Amino acid sequence: MEKISVVSQIKERADIVEIISQYTSLIRAGKHYKGKSPFTNEKTASFFVDPVKQVYYCFSSQNGGDVFRFLQTIEGITFRDALVKLADKYGIAITEPTEKDKLYNQKKLEHIKILTDCAQAYHKFLDPEILEYLSRRGLKKEIIDNFCIGYAPNTKEFLEQKVTKNKKILIETGMLVMRDDTMGMYSRFRDRVMFPFIQVDGSIVGFTGRAIRAGQEPKYLNSPETMLFKKSNLLYGIHLAQQAIRKSDYVILMEGQFDVLMAHQSGYAMTVCTSGTALTKEHIKELKKMTNRIVFCFDGDNAGLRAVVRGISIALEEQCTIKIITLPEGKDPADILLADENIFSNALKEKKEIVDWFGSVFLSKLKTKNEQMNVVQKVFFPICTSVKDPLTRAGYLSDMAKFLEIPVKDIQESFNIHFKNFSTMPTIASNIATYTPPMKEKYAQALSDMLLYIEDTVPEDLQKHLLSVQKIITLPMATESASLRYSTEEGDPHKDFRYILLQLAIMLYREQLQILLNTTSEATLHSEEVKKEYTVIKELLTHAQNKLRLLP
Repeated sequence: MEKISVVSQIKERADIVEIISQYTSLIRAGKHYKGKSPFTNEKTASFFVDPVKQVYYCFSSQNGGDVFRFLQTIEGITFRDALVKLADKYGIAITEPTEKDKLYNQKKLEHIKILTDCAQAYHKFLDPEILEYLSRRGLKKEIIDNFCIGYAPNTKEFLEQKVTKNKKILIETGMLVMRDDTMGMYSRFRDRVMFPFIQVDGSIVGFTGRAIRAGQEPKYLNSPETMLFKKSNLLYGIHLAQQAIRKSDYVILMEGQFDVLMAHQSGYAMTVCTSGTALTKEHIKELKKMTNRIVFCFDGDNAGLRAVVRGISIALEEQCTIKIITLPEGKDPADILLADENIFSNALKEKKEIVDWFGSVFLSKLKTKNEQMNVVQKVFFPICTSVKDPLTRAGYLSDMAKFLEIPVKDIQESFNIHFKNFSTMPTIASNIATYTPPMKEKYAQALSDMLLYIEDTVPEDLQKHLLSVQKIITLPMATESASLRYSTEEGDPHKDFRYILLQLAIMLYREQLQILLNTTSEATLHSEEVKKEYTVIKELLTHAQNKLRLLP
């Protein structure tokens, strides 16, 4: 059976209302169903499902599609995984995999089973001494069980006795290591507290073993790279954090397992860590399946600060929204949560934007402007180069200028000198392709900035679009960053204004049309009042699109 046939059969049998109702409550609204978004933590319902067309649309996250797209988004899985899940639910056969695929999948399942058995064996072997150690670290039995924490004893053949005598598969999964001196093999993890890495789907793919004795090195020991264990994209705690991340629409990123465990125990279930490796683009891409907002909460020592700077640069390059929790110097999240949860709660409430964090941590203790500018040039400017969005980058530079109490043009000139590749701030129109959702806020801020810059010279043919936009949304206050974008001969504020206004108008008109279509029945749509509104918005949308096509 061909794949397209499977997709068609699933679409015929699947009930998108039934599927989505497992994640959020839906009520009938005319011909549609309405509810609160399962992707964001919204207060007013803006999530609509069309049972006839078998599609959904979420206004709060600007996400929509069919049942496949919904499962991919809500569970962070691939199209293939969604296809298999739905086919299994509705009893539809999928094309037989090749022999190579069968062997790979069989091997993968065998490895998962062995690692699961290892985790259970370690968990069952938690003796009073290790439980006392975990208790001193603040962990309760419930959290120990939920994360399947265990102990690898300092014995030679524990896994062969408790799990399997198949040494080949224990070597393949990284649990046994061949000696270089041809004297046999030994267990990779001995006399260590064991933290299984559990995937979103609940499968165990590897371990981190933590030393518990003085002088035991290394302090943390990870599984080696295997067909399952790829530490560059693994996130510890993600199996229990995924729903909380989607519901709260942010993730707290920490450094170590104990930090994550104490955070979950204290009610911050949206917390994960990378564990034993620096943050990578792959980690960020995994998180972006669930949220675009990352809150960094690393140790308050120098190593933690350096890790935050590296992490911020990577996250900004992937166009995430960033905030940072500031912890007392020398303290880690686990210590703080154990001592006083209120300290952490207040720190989370007072989490800082990048510039505020950078200023308070790196600059506030420096006595002179020269010292501050030296740190800005060496540490802050490289962060700025990670920002693809020219509007956001200009905003960071403007905010830093305010913190330093210097003119914006001075910091812009300094930035241009130190990074010649960025010596000309790109204009909005020439870089519009780099923008990604959420776009509305950026367009609105850019429009407000340009209005301040061009004053009363708005082209007459665009004035009605400007009035229409201002009726739908309130434009934010203008910022000083507007002048940065037109400091070179390339800048053309009138051309940029036309482009941004029409883009924003089209976005808002489409939203208005969609709302009318989703919230009104055919009969209501033919009423004179709604019909008139529909016609006006459609005409404005067409007019704006035509204007956009005429731009040079």
